[in-house]
Amino acid sequence: MDLKQLSDVVAAVCASRSVTECAVRQGSRRVVIRRALVVGEPVSVAEEEAAARPAEGVLVRSPLVGVFRARASEKQAAVVVGMTVRGNQVLGAIESMGMLYEVTAEVAGSVSEVLVEDGQPVEYGQELFRVVPNPDDAW
Repeated sequence: MDLKQLSDVVAAVCASRSVTECAVRQGSRRVVIRRALVVGEPVSVAEEEAAARPAEGVLVRSPLVGVFRARASEKQAAVVVGMTVRGNQVLGAIESMGMLYEVTAEVAGSVSEVLVEDGQPVEYGQELFRVVPNPDDAW
């Protein structure tokens, strides 16, 4: 068995979800390939389906490159999960070139995810928050 064939066997074992060991014998030579099986908590079918579904809500994205600030002013409280927000309410700010640029909610609703931390560098278009719109508010 040459190195290319052995490499293919290793790749196949690593790619498999069920094979954790493979033994190859050629004449008097024997090669055993083992990979560790990482065992986590069992995941239910419902949890797998929920993870596969896209999360609901409107994403609030960064309008520019900079550093995320959880509070646009000293008077503003930091936005947390579960907080109710109004449309166009300031959720935070992006500091860029020494200036603060406000990040606002596009819809009224409830914040379901805060995806960045204060002081974290962000890119243009990066997801910052997820807001689930109020069902009785029209877009």
